[in-house]
Amino acid sequence: GMMGWAFVVAVVSAVLGYVGDLAWGTGMAGLMAVAAGTQFAVAAVAAPRRGVVSRMWNRLALAVRIRAEDVLGRMFRAEERETGEGAAATPEGGQTPPGPAAGIVQRPSWLDRLVWWRLVQQGYVARQAGRWALTPRGRRAGQDLVRAHRLWEAYLEGRLGLPADHLHEPAERLEHYLGPELLARLAEELGSVRQDPHGREIPERPQDG
Repeated sequence: GMMGWAFVVAVVSAVLGYVGDLAWGTGMAGLMAVAAGTQFAVAAVAAPRRGVVSRMWNRLALAVRIRAEDVLGRMFRAEERETGEGAAATPEGGQTPPGPAAGIVQRPSWLDRLVWWRLVQQGYVARQAGRWALTPRGRRAGQDLVRAHRLWEAYLEGRLGLPADHLHEPAERLEHYLGPELLARLAEELGSVRQDPHGREIPERPQDG
């Protein structure tokens, strides 16, 4: 593939250099170099996998996904504390200050606004009785994230022997990357463990529907 693209770039550079020299008389070799450099610049910026734009987009998408999952996890934990009746929160622009359950800060950045918009558009949060709360879909997503977090904490303590004060930070980082297969393996490895090292119940696997 690399040799093929090198051939295409060489042919295009040669043709553009020849045509440019006929049109402007500025020298064929120099225009060929300019054509080759222009193609390199376009590839560096717009390549679909490794280009600058693609990398920036992928990093933004990852940042939005992780922050959105953090919001869902905090709202699910708030529902746990409020006897399962739902955690309420007001996003930026509401009448009351946004609460920590919603994961919205007092002065949200553009990324926070984008995250909240995405959660609303994808149906993870909705207005209920004048306040924001998790939808069934959002509750399942939050439950899945909290389950991953607590399973990983239990695994780190039970199998690796890490102390309790060294569990939260690595679990908070890895909870976003533990897929269903790995979660199933963790649950199988832990067996009858139903609580994390801090005494909090590990949620059951969320059911779709």
